[in-house]
Amino acid sequence: MRNILPVLLALGQQQEAPPSTTTKLTTSYTDVISQFQKVYDDMKPDPATVQSFSVPSIQFSMVQPSSSSITTTTIDDNSNKNKTNKPMALYLPGLDGRGISGASQFDDLSEMFDLWRMTVDVQDTSTFSELANQVVEFIRLQQQQQENVEITLLGESFGGLLAPMVALKLKNNHGIQLKGMVLINPATSFDDTNWDQLGPLLSYLRVFRRPSQQLQLPTPYSVLGGVMLSALIPDANQLQRLLQTILNVPLNEIPLDAMKQGFDILETQLPPETVYHRVSEWMLVGSQLVTEKRLKSLVEIPTLVIAGKEDAFLPSAKEARRLEKLMQAETIIVEGAGHFVLDPTRVNLTEALIYSRKIDPLHLYEKAKQQQATKKKYDMITDWRLPSPEEIKQTIADNVESNRQLTSPVFFSTSTEGKRFKGLGQLPSTSDGQNPIVFVANHQLFGLDLGLIIAQLLEERNMTARGLGHPILFNNNFTKDELVVLPNQPATPGLVTHHDDKQLRQRQGGQNRLFTKFGAVPVTPRNYYRLLQSGQNVLLFPGGVRETFHGPDEAHKLFWQPEADFVRTAVKLNATIVPLSSVGLADSFDILLSNRQLVELPIVGENLRNVSQRTIAARFDQQAGDELFLPPLFFPKVVEGPARQYFVFGKPFDTSHYSHKDTDKCRDLYQAVQSELNRGFDDVLEARPKDPSHANRWGRVLQERLLQKPVPTFGVDELN
Repeated sequence: MRNILPVLLALGQQQEAPPSTTTKLTTSYTDVISQFQKVYDDMKPDPATVQSFSVPSIQFSMVQPSSSSITTTTIDDNSNKNKTNKPMALYLPGLDGRGISGASQFDDLSEMFDLWRMTVDVQDTSTFSELANQVVEFIRLQQQQQENVEITLLGESFGGLLAPMVALKLKNNHGIQLKGMVLINPATSFDDTNWDQLGPLLSYLRVFRRPSQQLQLPTPYSVLGGVMLSALIPDANQLQRLLQTILNVPLNEIPLDAMKQGFDILETQLPPETVYHRVSEWMLVGSQLVTEKRLKSLVEIPTLVIAGKEDAFLPSAKEARRLEKLMQAETIIVEGAGHFVLDPTRVNLTEALIYSRKIDPLHLYEKAKQQQATKKKYDMITDWRLPSPEEIKQTIADNVESNRQLTSPVFFSTSTEGKRFKGLGQLPSTSDGQNPIVFVANHQLFGLDLGLIIAQLLEERNMTARGLGHPILFNNNFTKDELVVLPNQPATPGLVTHHDDKQLRQRQGGQNRLFTKFGAVPVTPRNYYRLLQSGQNVLLFPGGVRETFHGPDEAHKLFWQPEADFVRTAVKLNATIVPLSSVGLADSFDILLSNRQLVELPIVGENLRNVSQRTIAARFDQQAGDELFLPPLFFPKVVEGPARQYFVFGKPFDTSHYSHKDTDKCRDLYQAVQSELNRGFDDVLEARPKDPSHANRWGRVLQERLLQKPVPTFGVDELN
């Protein structure tokens, strides 16, 4: 029922082309109808490649690359693009039986694969099982003709319901394992829709066919079907292009017979009797046969699910998540896309398939993993390298700049004599031969200040600090396979981006992987020791989760363990300790209930405590559940606005004249570091009211936005 839309959208793309002396600014309605008919003519299979079995109305034809096609997929030099022994891909169409919505992907696919497609005649009355049997027979024949051929099924919409049934029959009845499946907005979610009622209801409109024909008018079925398609199939972007195409047709040039001819395309290509049969005998029966239990049994078949997040025809995004759990499938959720997700302006199906880590149809990842296995295992302590200057700049723009604009951070550093200075000029040097630095900081609410600290060190002093983070940040951070990155691999394989999209970059990495990219490692005594031993700077938050999720009136309290372990290690490795006092973030929120109050609430409290107890503990000497990993109940101070943040790097502590075996001296040093941190709190809290913008937070944000420079704060003398 979506066969008209790709044609309209293609016309819309043509209309977007810049006008020239040979390009008409408008398109006649007759031209549009001709384009429709041409698309269907072009979709007819090449008789020389057609194969059919016991049901002549079901055909399989090979798709030949167009001589004028331009392959947009980029893969490495080991591709199969020009080889004769390409892997095979079989496209199973949607309810229209033609696969016209996937046609825009065929040229690219046929360059890289032996691409076959299934077509089903409009008059075909096969059952769901008969369809599946025909596909099975075709695949068995291919395997007999080509020894060791690897076959991937590409099922779109209804084809995404048929593909699992074919895989089940091949596996259970013939012992044949597919290379993989790509399910595109699959109709395995049919049970979650009303199409079992809407489809037959729409087909009943055929009773009004004869009066409409006598009056030379479009039938109610073709009109209502077209309206329903327009409402459910295209996404917002496609609908805009579709409307633009229609608006480019002058209304006074639309003859009545041409309008009827246009509506009759739906009547001809997918008549109401066909809709009734395919909804009741294909979709309804198929959804009853392809059960959750059977889908689970296909977990060994590598599967990729591509879903439009805004699909109004089927609940595809929800279904993708379900199949991700049932079949351990890879998923690509296409933001903003509807049911016609294979719109080439959004998705490159060839690229998505080639770079599927599970299916790996060209064995690119398999070869890369074999090569990697012979190399030295990656060591997160010694093998880590800082990202390139360009990547650092882009990451700060994406992840830090918005925080800077809201909180106007101010940084101070302290000399060895204890005098404060604006900026980070007083931090010890980290040039070759200098001792590593341990930055010991309090954890502000939710740890949202981490990016500000790392970015300022990099930009102002070109100084790195390897963060020691909670283990939960690194759970499922990278699988072993994900560490393999192919040459020329796109950032988001399969997704077509026309510009440097910030959201895609953030979604690809996420905050957890961002920490890893910029040097963070799990907080363990061994990692801490090895970092300092290798001469690397460390950023440590001894207060951990307790400070991150602090309660009301606890913003400037330290919750450190009584043991001075981190100081003794720093002393042993001659590291310089620099306290860091951070102030301001908590003043942007009202904490309504602390996490300790939350777990005492009736009913919900016990559930929250259970969730926290399942979280791995940060300290090596604690068990899961020993710390309360639960944020407080909070609300941002929307009226007052975001508070300014202040960072005071305190007086450096040279540890070279201490002995790590002298526990008393190490304890004294531990307490001295705490005292210096508390001095930073006290100094900022006393000086902060003298900041001219302290009482006018939104005014500060607006002024900085207008002036494009920081608003002045209190003088540094207020801290001395």
